[in-house]
Amino acid sequence: MMKKQVLNRWGLSVMPPVVAKYRHKSMTAVGTSRWVHGSKFISMGVAIFSTAALLSACAREVDCGVCGANPTYCSWSYSSNKELTIKGTGEMIKKQGDILKGVSRAHYEWYKYLKEMVAVDISGVTVIGDEAFEGCTSLTSVNVGSDVVTIGKEAFNGCTGITKLSLPSSVIEIGSYAFNKCTGITELNIPKRVTTIGESAFNRCTGLTKITIPNSVTEIGSNAFGGCTGVTEINIGSGLTVDKIGGSFALGGLTNLTAINVDAKNVRYCSVDGVLFDKDTTVLLEYPIGKQGAYIVPNTVTMIGKYAFNGAAGLTDITIPSSVVTIEEGAFKSCTGLTFAVVPEGVTTIGSYIFQECTGLTWVTIPKSLTKSGGSVFYGCTNLKERPKLPQSRSRSNTQRNQGGWYGW
Repeated sequence: MMKKQVLNRWGLSVMPPVVAKYRHKSMTAVGTSRWVHGSKFISMGVAIFSTAALLSACAREVDCGVCGANPTYCSWSYSSNKELTIKGTGEMIKKQGDILKGVSRAHYEWYKYLKEMVAVDISGVTVIGDEAFEGCTSLTSVNVGSDVVTIGKEAFNGCTGITKLSLPSSVIEIGSYAFNKCTGITELNIPKRVTTIGESAFNRCTGLTKITIPNSVTEIGSNAFGGCTGVTEINIGSGLTVDKIGGSFALGGLTNLTAINVDAKNVRYCSVDGVLFDKDTTVLLEYPIGKQGAYIVPNTVTMIGKYAFNGAAGLTDITIPSSVVTIEEGAFKSCTGLTFAVVPEGVTTIGSYIFQECTGLTWVTIPKSLTKSGGSVFYGCTNLKERPKLPQSRSRSNTQRNQGGWYGW
């Protein structure tokens, strides 16, 4: 009995991509076949696999299907070796409308193998879809083909088994949370054509020890490398000129970071002794919080930026020059190794929380030149013996009184 003919959107006769149900009985043992209606190719300006070729390939695998849409097309197959192969052109897409855990949502057809999959091989496609392999903790090997331009949001989020990540030179964009919590990655090459690194793209990749941001990168999202506690050195290329890099914006929580280096051709930023500044060294932006001992702020600096020293527990002494006029919010927050600090004459403004949680701090000198201060300047400074009076001082709340903190003091 002849099977029901299926027409695609252009009226051409095709066979549905489900091998078990639609494989013709004349399929031979070696995987070649003769199909009802033959093997038709659809030409819409791009090359597309024939349905017969797809089904013939699927016959040799555990499972398979399609993961693209016209006029682009790509297919997937899953082998008994727990390896997923994706081939074709264009962008991966999710299957719509299935019920997962009682909720109707889109997903990739290989989602049921994510808890066991060990290898992924991608070729031909240009976009790795959002959440394509999210949570695949068993995944240890990833081969990204030379046609991939974009790695989607959360594409490999939580893939803790990946140890080495080699991205092709074709990649231009790395999406938000693309490799978030990939704690097993110890080696990372960011291709020289990448222009955008999204928010938290490599957040908590604790196995990394060194990061090099190529000259091509012009945009970097918040917390892009946050929590990469194994990193000791970061190299920033000439192209990164976005408004925010320091102040824990992209590099927060790098507890072992000892050096931030900047390409000399960068027109926005520079590095002096491993510390990040603006190009003119008038604004101190980021102090590597893994550095130990005393630090003398250069006398060219007029502003210490937001959260510039945040979490620098190894900082034991800070010398601030009289050239400094402004110390911004949270500048020395959680510098638990500091025992004293002198804010020099000439400083007129200090932000909120600048010494918050500096639990080792016993005394601070405040200048007469100070005219404006934020709140909770010494909140959580439990060993502070002196109580410097600040402009617009306010009374302590019960919570702050119990914790020994001072609001406005």
